[in-house]
Amino acid sequence: MKASFTPLKKLVLLLFLSLFFSSSFAQFTLTGELRPRFEDRHGYKSLFKDGKEAASFISQRTRLSLGYKDKNYTIGISFQDIRVWGDNSLANLSDNASSFHEAWAELKLTEKFYVKLGRQEMMMDDNRLFSNGDWSLPGRSHDMALFKWSPTATFKMNMGLAFNQDKEQTDTRLYTVANNYKAMQLLWMHKDWNKHGLSLLFANIGYEQIQTTGTTITSHNIRYLQTFGGRYTFKDKLFNINVASYLQRGKDASNRNVNANYSCLEIIYNINDLWSIIPKFEHFSGTTTNDISPLKTNYSFNPLYGASHPQNGLMDYFYCSNHLDNVGLNDCNLKLTCTKDKYSAFFTAHQYIAAAKVSNLTNEAEVLSKNLGTELDLQLAYKINTNVTFTCGYSELFATRSMEVLKAGDKNSTNNYMFMMFTFKPEFLK
Repeated sequence: MKASFTPLKKLVLLLFLSLFFSSSFAQFTLTGELRPRFEDRHGYKSLFKDGKEAASFISQRTRLSLGYKDKNYTIGISFQDIRVWGDNSLANLSDNASSFHEAWAELKLTEKFYVKLGRQEMMMDDNRLFSNGDWSLPGRSHDMALFKWSPTATFKMNMGLAFNQDKEQTDTRLYTVANNYKAMQLLWMHKDWNKHGLSLLFANIGYEQIQTTGTTITSHNIRYLQTFGGRYTFKDKLFNINVASYLQRGKDASNRNVNANYSCLEIIYNINDLWSIIPKFEHFSGTTTNDISPLKTNYSFNPLYGASHPQNGLMDYFYCSNHLDNVGLNDCNLKLTCTKDKYSAFFTAHQYIAAAKVSNLTNEAEVLSKNLGTELDLQLAYKINTNVTFTCGYSELFATRSMEVLKAGDKNSTNNYMFMMFTFKPEFLK
């Protein structure tokens, strides 16, 4: 009989393992996270539509993470439960809201060389192309083998390999999981010199393209997208400079040729110990509205698995499971931050400009302004104690007709968003 592991059984198993390891070994940790978040959405991700009602809900992420470190290997396991308050009946004994966010083992091959195997978060540089997607409830993790080499204190190199399948098979390598890659080869290198740093990245990501006749699959092939480039940093007490540039070539999941690019310039000026001002410009190449077609070249840059929520506006209009294969984006923003004791705050003004031509979808001869609108974000945080933080934020978007064409809805409606969130991160055992 096949064993059935309900969320409760998984939790009991995890607690049992934690007690076993804690009694047997010294270097063991058991930590947690509980993060309830209230959101009110009135024009979030797309413009508000007449006759609709604002969305309000409370979501919650609960994680229990255990780690064990031996002189030759390290193990990390993270169990999580994701839900919206009230999404199950009070009488429900189980549901599908629980899963393992991470489950990996890192083996020490030499003093400078390690391999990390299993389900793991992937974060690089400023999280622009690879991040753990922490703002979203489930977050993001990859099933892969990651080879890590650090020959000196100032140089490190990571090489990642992934190959995904639906399940155990006997006669095919067909992959049908939506919105995921089938294979990936990744190389990242970073070098520091005094105040300077340089990172280089190459990612070759393969997507399954399936050919069908009616409902019958006739063939399937992997189409590879290459992303390569680098990031330079300069760090000083008074100011920091971050510059990045990436190119994309190859094929997308629809078998279109890709010719896209990304660039960024960010300056962090520390006015004093409390205040910083951060001007930033990001460019994502895009495809002209009437050229977005399965038969034409795709000029739209894909930020892969990066974090866009903290970088392109809290209302998530761009690159948060949306805006791919679109007109691109020029995001000119200015952030003012303040940090004092247990308090921190930032205010950001974004000016959104399309990177490619925007046309009226019902009259392609009519070319619209590239100005998409302005977003204002305010976020406040208070660290209640070492393991508890309260965060809240408010955003408002002032859209143009061009944004209305791209995102539908009504530009004249009030489009805003607010949230309140508690984050508890206890350390049960250490």
